[in-house]
Amino acid sequence: PKVVAFYDALDDSGDDGSGETTAYDDHGHGSHCAGITAGTGVVDEGPLGDGSTPWRGVAPGATLVGVKVLDGGGSGSFEEVMRGMEWTIDNQEKYNIRSASMSLGGVWLVELTQEQEERVTTLANEMVAHGISLMIAAGNSAAYGTIGTPGAAKDVITVGATEDSRQLAFYSSKGPTHEGQIKPNVAAIGSAVHSVQAEFTGDNPTYDSNGSPNGYTSKSGTSMATPMVAGMAVLLHQANPDLQPLMIRSILETTAEYRWLSHPVRPNNDYGWGFVEMDMALEEAIKYDASISVELDPETPMIYYDGNETDGGNDTASRYFAHENGDLFFSTVGAVSHIEWRNILIEDTWHVVDSLTEIDVMDTDLGTGNHTIWVRAVSSEGISAPITIPLNVGDPISKKKEDSSSFSFGFVILASSMVALFRSNKRQS
Repeated sequence: PKVVAFYDALDDSGDDGSGETTAYDDHGHGSHCAGITAGTGVVDEGPLGDGSTPWRGVAPGATLVGVKVLDGGGSGSFEEVMRGMEWTIDNQEKYNIRSASMSLGGVWLVELTQEQEERVTTLANEMVAHGISLMIAAGNSAAYGTIGTPGAAKDVITVGATEDSRQLAFYSSKGPTHEGQIKPNVAAIGSAVHSVQAEFTGDNPTYDSNGSPNGYTSKSGTSMATPMVAGMAVLLHQANPDLQPLMIRSILETTAEYRWLSHPVRPNNDYGWGFVEMDMALEEAIKYDASISVELDPETPMIYYDGNETDGGNDTASRYFAHENGDLFFSTVGAVSHIEWRNILIEDTWHVVDSLTEIDVMDTDLGTGNHTIWVRAVSSEGISAPITIPLNVGDPISKKKEDSSSFSFGFVILASSMVALFRSNKRQS
């Protein structure tokens, strides 16, 4: 069957939690999203009435596990959402759940308390820790600073929406989060998306050339962009079963098309890392080698300062520091042949470094100022997860005055014991 399990978090008595409850949809939103992720494009009558081909989802071969947490009016409670998330974690192995889509930001009947928001956020991160790539809709509030729970969770993939032209949709919510994180993570098409229509009246069906309903409907919102990325995550995991959720997120981010609206850097609070590019993401997924890794020297100095436009609009920021004629030092694990780096704030390609342990900053031609780079290890078998290094390059050391207070912008350089662990939004950690 296409739907291998279904859990109704709204039913306190009739659902025993086995996943064998009969699936239903009394609203239409869930069916539409499910079709975007895994619709087969198959109808009982064959082609549509006008001879056209039915619309398929991103991963038509995937099976579905339905978890109903919203009522027929499209609203839900804190308890029901929590119950659904907990059930998903408990049944991840039983049903091999690898990707999840939550298009429900802003549906709360009442304002969540801080404790409730923290619990939902914690559960979202726990789903990721249990091997589930979790996609969450950014929301449709349009303005900056309107991405809230659960889209503000650190480890999830928060998705913004674009038009078919890849221009950001006017309604797509923007970051930063209340905690200062840059969100969304990526953006995908969310406007005028055709997908399946639930079997009930009043869901604005589309029609064939003969004027008959064809079983599909068109909807717009970050709710439509989110299941599209969920389907991509399924395909990436299929291409390389060794991929864990954070690596899938990294691949989607590092291969995204660079786009911006108000902040001409990435990640930014408009598109995140950019518009998802499935073909490029699949190429990277196939090359991933879980046996190798790279880490920045934990003694690398850091600076702390007031954020600005180059920091995605955050109020505070931190960066690693190196002189223009200095070096960045690394350690590697596994059969690594060399390391590579790439500037992520502009369109760039990977640059080979003929070393396992260091990058000469002068050789990068980055110049003084703020930059953010990715660094990854390379072996004969593939590539590692990249690490993200927000970097401030200072003047060559010979030009520096002895008085440390002369650093530009009042930067203070401090020794850090932080290791640059794989996390695509490192500078917010």
